[in-house]
Amino acid sequence: MGRDVQERIFPGAERILVMSQGMADLYRRKYNLLSTPLVHSLPEPIPADIQTETPDNTGFWGGAVYDINDRSVVRISNALSSIRGYRLFIACNDNREQLVRRGLDESGFILKYITEREAYLDTLRRQAFLVLALNWPDETATHEDELSTIFPTKTVEYLASGRPILVHCPEDYFLARFFRDHECAEVVTERSIDAIGEAVLKLIADGEYAASLARKALKAAEMFRLERVAGQFHDLVEETMHGLKQG
Repeated sequence: MGRDVQERIFPGAERILVMSQGMADLYRRKYNLLSTPLVHSLPEPIPADIQTETPDNTGFWGGAVYDINDRSVVRISNALSSIRGYRLFIACNDNREQLVRRGLDESGFILKYITEREAYLDTLRRQAFLVLALNWPDETATHEDELSTIFPTKTVEYLASGRPILVHCPEDYFLARFFRDHECAEVVTERSIDAIGEAVLKLIADGEYAASLARKALKAAEMFRLERVAGQFHDLVEETMHGLKQG
């Protein structure tokens, strides 16, 4: 059905906008189609430097735990629980019973639903590290094309938080590629609790390394500044209108 819809719509479109460079790469590779990423934007000012206060003993997961990420979140929670004094902080509106049914250990995580944006951003700034994770294709019914191009909206807030980031997903996903290209996160691309644990310990124990990742993340966040994204959209509309007039 998706291909049928695309064949009906794409040929008549002057411009095709997508949500990430990963999706643009997929469309080019799979359909030989050029598209333009219109990325998520960050309305708040980006800090000049990283957070230097002593963080809480928690890794942070923001958002729902469901079919596209549950297996990977469980692995991270298990790895973190093996480190004395540390747990995973999950900020979502699921209840504990739902998360336990997903495989999370009842005592291995903190759960809180944060409704105010400023409180959410403040919570990010207090974490030892922030977590982005996606399942492997054989762990979910979601199509690999979708999994491999996902760039979670929370990524933008993570980048601008001034805290280090841990990414857990397959090597060939756009999420892993983005963070490797910008060298702004610890990326674990194997389904190993031991490997995740080693990555977490590195972020916790090596303050200089964690600070370096966080500073590079702030630099990467600049591409999502609201003024920049709005300017790109304005230029795109102007260019498209000019092309239509010329045609």
